[in-house]
Amino acid sequence: MIFFYTLPETNRKINSEDASQIVILAGGFNGYGRNFGDLLQLRGTLRWYKQHWPDAVLCPLLHLRTTSDAETLRELIDFFETPHWLFYTHHSEEDTSSRGAAFGLEPLKVSDRLIPIILHVYGGGFFNGFWGRWMIDLIEAVLQTFPISRYIISGQQLGAEFVPVLAEHCRRYRPDLVGCRDPESVKILTQSGIDAFFSGDDAFEELLRYAEIPAKDNNALLLNLSFGLHLNLSNYVYSSPIQEQQNQSLDQVILQQLQDLFQLLTTQFDPLSFPILVGSYLDSRQEVQDTWAALKRTLLTRYFPQFIGLDITGLLLQGRLEDVVPLLRSVKLFVANSYHTALFLKILGVPTYLLAFNDYYTQKQSGIQSTIHSFEEFLTEDLETLRKEQEAILSAHQKARQEWMGLLEHELKEMPEKRGAVLRVTTYLQEDRNRLLAKVNEQEYIISRLESENVALREQLESLHRQNSVLSGELDNLYKQNAVLGDEVAKLRQDNTALAAQLGIIVRSRSWRLVQKYWRLMDRPFWRLLLTPIRKVGIWIWGIGKR
Repeated sequence: MIFFYTLPETNRKINSEDASQIVILAGGFNGYGRNFGDLLQLRGTLRWYKQHWPDAVLCPLLHLRTTSDAETLRELIDFFETPHWLFYTHHSEEDTSSRGAAFGLEPLKVSDRLIPIILHVYGGGFFNGFWGRWMIDLIEAVLQTFPISRYIISGQQLGAEFVPVLAEHCRRYRPDLVGCRDPESVKILTQSGIDAFFSGDDAFEELLRYAEIPAKDNNALLLNLSFGLHLNLSNYVYSSPIQEQQNQSLDQVILQQLQDLFQLLTTQFDPLSFPILVGSYLDSRQEVQDTWAALKRTLLTRYFPQFIGLDITGLLLQGRLEDVVPLLRSVKLFVANSYHTALFLKILGVPTYLLAFNDYYTQKQSGIQSTIHSFEEFLTEDLETLRKEQEAILSAHQKARQEWMGLLEHELKEMPEKRGAVLRVTTYLQEDRNRLLAKVNEQEYIISRLESENVALREQLESLHRQNSVLSGELDNLYKQNAVLGDEVAKLRQDNTALAAQLGIIVRSRSWRLVQKYWRLMDRPFWRLLLTPIRKVGIWIWGIGKR
């Protein structure tokens, strides 16, 4: 089960009478690290809605675990220029309350007003065996939490192994439009009975903005630049999405292929020249092995001990990416292990090769390379020929994007397709009914438990009443015994008073004074020796007289 949280002002905004439309955005960016392409895909999608529906409440999804404090959230708000976010978390995450409390989150509230709510699943390559099931669960949680009137999918790359799952999802929830970023994805989804269009990539317009930067005096030529390189040795770059356990020997195979690639580059460029190494992922997780982590694993500096390093994600977040565009344009060619990094350099006019070590990346290649060269062919190909090939495919991509944007705008302005909207709202209402039934069952369980506790308490109370009656009887008996003992004490006190009076008479008598003198004399040895025989004779005479 997935739970949703948000800031109090977002709850107020989406439930206010002024909220005319809400757009929920789910896609490649969910807060884990900062991926160059994911950042641009979300920002591009947000920008499109701001231009076409400026009054809409835009709410991207963000995994709560990725946001630890208010400062992190403020950075995202500033970069994406949207104050409203929906945080999601799974029931198994135990620290949800403490994380949410760190910056004032509260459970999401959804009013009964059926205002227009759009769910837009923007781009990425997550519908596959790596991340597809996880993403589908999140999307369906949104569909079951909100009464979604329009449902859009765009910019997707689909793994063939996951298409049956996605097709079944589409038949159940009936998205209004489905767009894919590569022709292969369009083909395999259409063959599964789902209408799909070539939408291109959702970061395309954002990347084009940098291609429009006017040329400046390029001092970079003085640096003797050679080529650009981005590396990614994360598991998904070379493993199979249907392989449960990674073959350890595959690591060595990939590393050897990269060594061969480095050797080829050394034969093409002056060893005294400067390559540009580019990082595209700001992510501290161990499983993310971007350029800077790959430097150590590949021993790249053995071949290229001097280089210029650029982190285009960091530059993007700081608003300074345009400053390095002239520098990037100065390299003769670029080699990348990242789809969006490769697309970026192609848009800048640099002959670029996207490396592919598995089917996932081969499919990425097919979306942005009209001709699949081997790397050796790419190095020997005429650079101007490569530029023309890139321009042709980018032109087709741009044309497809324009058509898709027109289709999207028209679709969202039209009334929702009745059957799809009814099916989605019916599903929402069924889930809402299930949620209410679950609450009723929970309350009934609580009532049953309280009734059982009440019966137990009543029995305990009756037992205490019985014990109280017994103790009251015992207390009465003790009171009676106490009264008898009180009488006895009074009599004893009277006797003691009489005895004390008699004792006083004795103490004041002449005989008692003689006795006291006698005993004082007996304390002395001389008198004790003298008087003891006399006392014995007296006792003997007294004894005879008694007979």
